[in-house]
Amino acid sequence: MIDADFKPEANNVRPWFHMPLMNFGPRAREPMRGLTSERSVTGPELGLKPGVTIHNYAVGFYNAAGAVTIGQVLGGASPDLAKAQFPQGAMTFKILFSDVTANDFQGSDVLSGAPQWTIRTAAGPQTVRLMQMDVAAVDSRSPTGWVFGTFAFDSNATDTSPWRRLRPVGLSWGNDFGFTPADEQAGKKLTETTISDQAPAYAASHLGWAGRANGPVDNPISGCLSCHSTAQLPSAPITFSNACTTDAQKMLWFRDLKGNQPFGGVDASCNPITSAPPPKPLDFSLQLSVAVQNVVQFGDANPCSPSASIMNLRVEDHPGEHPRIAR
Repeated sequence: MIDADFKPEANNVRPWFHMPLMNFGPRAREPMRGLTSERSVTGPELGLKPGVTIHNYAVGFYNAAGAVTIGQVLGGASPDLAKAQFPQGAMTFKILFSDVTANDFQGSDVLSGAPQWTIRTAAGPQTVRLMQMDVAAVDSRSPTGWVFGTFAFDSNATDTSPWRRLRPVGLSWGNDFGFTPADEQAGKKLTETTISDQAPAYAASHLGWAGRANGPVDNPISGCLSCHSTAQLPSAPITFSNACTTDAQKMLWFRDLKGNQPFGGVDASCNPITSAPPPKPLDFSLQLSVAVQNVVQFGDANPCSPSASIMNLRVEDHPGEHPRIAR
C-alpha cells in the first residue's frame, strides 16, 4: 500500500478495501484521502503543551477475507447483521494522522520526518502527519477471536522510507479481565497483552488502563481490544465514564467477549442493563458499526444494492434500539 499511495485501486499486489457507507453522518470521510475524525488530544497529555488541543484522523483498510463479510452485511438493500462475523484470515489495518505541529510539544517534535498528507477539514486544507498504525486479525486461538496490535512513529528510526519508521507498541489477544491498576503497581504482569521494548518513549508512556496495549491517539483509560469489543447496534460507550467509580464497574469493558457476543447496554450510573430487543454484535468492527448506524440513523444509500435506493432499514422498524434519536 505504500507503493500504491494507499489507494486500493492502484495496488497490484493484493486487494484492500475501504469500509463503505461512511460518507455521511457526524463522522463522515473528508473528500481528499477518505479520513475520518478520531479522538482529539489536549495537553499535557502526550507531551503536548498544557491546553493545546490537536485533532487526529484515520483511514482503515480490510483485506479480501474481511471485505467478503462486509459485503455480506452491507451488500443488500438493508444490512444483514446476522452475517457480521469475520472469518479466519480476515485482517484490517488503520493509519492515523495528526495535525500536531512541532511547536505544540513541550519538548522535541516526536513526529519529525513523519509522512505528511493534505486533507480537507471544515476549516479548509490541513497538513497532517503519520503518528500511529493499528492492525487486527482474526485468530481462533485468541480468547476473543481477535489479535489487535498498535505501532507508533519513531523519529529516531533510520529506515529509508519514513513509512517504515513505525515501531511496535503492543499486542493484545485478550482483555486481561480482572487485572487492575493496583495489580500493575504491585508489579504483576498482564497475560493477554505484551508491550514492545521498541515502543517510542511518548507511546510507551501512553499505554491503556493498567498498562494494556494502546496507541498514542487512543484513550488511556481503555485498550485496543476493549474499545472494539463495544461494536454493536445500537452503539455502546467505548470507554467507561466518570460514573464508573470502582474497578468492578470498569471491568465491564475488559471482558473477553467473542465477536458474536454483544457488549450490552450500560445506564448513566454505569450499571449493565438488559434491553429488548438485545443489541446485535458487530464482531469488533467499530467501522462497521459506524457504517450500519449511517444507514439506520441517516438514511445513507448503498449504490451497489439491487435497487440502488435508500436502504430500507428504518429507525421506526426497531423501536427502543436508538435512544439517541429524537422522535
